[in-house]
Amino acid sequence: MHATLRQLETLKTFTLTRSVTETARLMHVTQPAVSQALRELEAQLGFAIYTRIGNRTLLTAETQAVIPEIERVLAAFSTLQSRVSEMKDSRAGTVSIISPPTACVDLIPRAIKQFKAQRPNLRIHLEVSTEALTERKVRDELFDLGMGFYPQQEINIAAQPILETEMICVVHKDHPLAGRAVLDPRQIAGHSVVVVHHEGNVVSRMYQLLTNKIDPNSLISTNQSIGAFNLVRQGGMVAVLHPMSVPEFALSQMSLARFEPQMPVTMALYYSRRRPLSRISGKFMLALRESAAIKAELLNARGIPFKVTM
Repeated sequence: MHATLRQLETLKTFTLTRSVTETARLMHVTQPAVSQALRELEAQLGFAIYTRIGNRTLLTAETQAVIPEIERVLAAFSTLQSRVSEMKDSRAGTVSIISPPTACVDLIPRAIKQFKAQRPNLRIHLEVSTEALTERKVRDELFDLGMGFYPQQEINIAAQPILETEMICVVHKDHPLAGRAVLDPRQIAGHSVVVVHHEGNVVSRMYQLLTNKIDPNSLISTNQSIGAFNLVRQGGMVAVLHPMSVPEFALSQMSLARFEPQMPVTMALYYSRRRPLSRISGKFMLALRESAAIKAELLNARGIPFKVTM
């Protein structure tokens, strides 16, 4: 059987109207076109679609038996059309993104919230990982997008810089160093200093600088920025952090200062070099840019350089 969707739609309408004239009117075609479609469909089905008894048009038992299946076919095609239309408009599909914890504090979650609100049928997966695994999984095309430091270590992924900032000092608002616009190793010496230690990026370079400038007994090292921030929340400690590590809800409780010597940080969005970026992933990159712009406004107001570059 090789019936067209138009023929099936004609049959479904005819089963409701039991009239060639009314079917033609509802489908905006001529009566001969409806009659022709029904004849061709009868030839393919191998049985009569209807019979006439006097002025009455009755559907045959065979027709009544296949109508539920025809309705399911038409419904499935309608769903397919809607899904394709949504995907063309970037309102459906899937987006997966992987990132180290820093970008997952506020920037990525805000972008997801805004994006999902506009696209309720979109499926999103966020994975929090290490810098090395982020790059590797984007390279292996396990994720559509990644976010991390720039330049990246993995040469087989594409990187689009999205923001520029610099490492900062963070203290509780009640700390003796609170209110300073700039802090350096000499000023924070004598205090307990928390520093994040990662391999192969600017955070690692900061760790090396501080271990050379400050008494090792004053240093507290951790592998996660959230741990460093929570130590600062307890009071009495100084943390040298990426500014995105400070949750926006806690900014009023913290004092942020630029760190000297300045250590610039560039963050980028990663994606595979081997396949074109999907339309929906490209739109999500724009949502991430908008989220970064909100972050920039908040930090710039507190004297911290933060610039969106995409």
